[in-house]
Amino acid sequence: MRTAYKVWSGLAAGVFCIVAVTDLSRTGATPAPAPTVVAGSTTPTTPPPGHGPAAVASQTSSPATVGELVSVTKVVDGDTIEVTGGRKVRFLGIDACETDTRGGREARESLELSVSGQQVRLVADGRRDVDDYGRLLRRVERDSTYVSDYDPYINDIGLSLIGDDAVGVYERKNDAPAAYLAELRERDYSSARDCTGTPVAPASSGGGNYVSNGDVNMPDGALTGGYCARKWWC
Repeated sequence: MRTAYKVWSGLAAGVFCIVAVTDLSRTGATPAPAPTVVAGSTTPTTPPPGHGPAAVASQTSSPATVGELVSVTKVVDGDTIEVTGGRKVRFLGIDACETDTRGGREARESLELSVSGQQVRLVADGRRDVDDYGRLLRRVERDSTYVSDYDPYINDIGLSLIGDDAVGVYERKNDAPAAYLAELRERDYSSARDCTGTPVAPASSGGGNYVSNGDVNMPDGALTGGYCARKWWC
């Protein structure tokens, strides 16, 4: 009897050990590795319309054009023009000689060659919209889409005029932004405007007095500047 009891007890203990080992092996199983997540990474998503790489490239390659596009109907003097609608526009930051001087007449003719009958852009970035005479205060630019990484004022007509001896920086009322005034001063190579002398009629007008210089007739005053100073054959 005792022998049978021991046999049954041994069998029961063996079965218990087998069941326990099986349960432990199930609960201690190595879990499957979780997906690796790289710090800062996000799930790719489709960008909304107008915000993708193509849109960004388009915005950087074609900057928005600023300013009002108008036609020049008349050149009043070396720093003032008349545009569409009869509006007069004073160039921001520059001051040309008066038209009753030789320099003033030359400044007006130079501006006529640049803008007469052309389309230009009026850029309003001054401290005032109009001056004391009701003229619009504007930077005047050529109607061009060319953009330079080195010269933000590449199309600015006022900066091209400042190199003329009869045009200087307008210092009495600094309506122009400080950065633009600094650019004007840097490109103003002459120390001061030269407004000396009285106007003479251009050779193309058929007017004015002429003086003889050998077999060549030249406008009166040609040897003292103005006409002859700009011609290679004088």
